[in-house]
Amino acid sequence: MINLNTKLKQTEDLVIDEIDNEFVVFDNTTEDTHILNDIGGFIFKNSNGSSIDDILSNLYQSLDEESQKNFIKEKIFSECCPFIQELVNKNLLHIV
Repeated sequence: MINLNTKLKQTEDLVIDEIDNEFVVFDNTTEDTHILNDIGGFIFKNSNGSSIDDILSNLYQSLDEESQKNFIKEKIFSECCPFIQELVNKNLLHIV
């Protein structure tokens, strides 16, 4: 189970391309293609050994002022946590 202290890293052997604010991730092992929206791409791109807390803090900081007023960090975590767990389950990210 993941928590804010969990550190994530992208799985090796993935082909990654950014197209129009979306990330296309191809897994050479399973030959599956995954398309991530801008938020998913941000999380994926910043999974370089950083903790989920750091990644989501950076995500919050990247939001414009109006968006920041609508979100608190705990809400971002609760909404992003299932997605992050799915990336781990699909072996696109792994826990370090």
